[in-house]
Amino acid sequence: MSPFAENVLIGLCTGLMSGLITGFYSALVTSKAIRFNSLKSEALRSINSIEYMSEGTRTTIKRGDFKNLLYIVGELIHFGYRKAGLELATQNHAILDALTKAEYGQCNVAELEERINVAQTTIRSISPGWRFLNPFGRI
Repeated sequence: MSPFAENVLIGLCTGLMSGLITGFYSALVTSKAIRFNSLKSEALRSINSIEYMSEGTRTTIKRGDFKNLLYIVGELIHFGYRKAGLELATQNHAILDALTKAEYGQCNVAELEERINVAQTTIRSISPGWRFLNPFGRI
């Protein structure tokens, strides 16, 4: 085999191997980022499903899909996003506390809306951290 053909063959094999490795790695990272963002969007949807109406000193509340927030916390922690999962659990507890107080007339609708807005802002700001770049973590 001529040196030219040998160099072309080595170049093709090297390019193919590096392309496969980087393609596989970028697919893993992209799938992890998509999963994290979909869980975050689902958490926001769960919070947005809360309906409330003021009736004198009490507030009538329909919780919607809010109970799914704990399942989302579990999934985040299972997939290795512990910090984000614990932050979401904290927001879940704070909203649940505000909902309970509003139902029993211990806080008004403005305070409930403020608590929900703070939770939404906090959830929008959580990030997966740099561990999602590890290709050997959970997929």
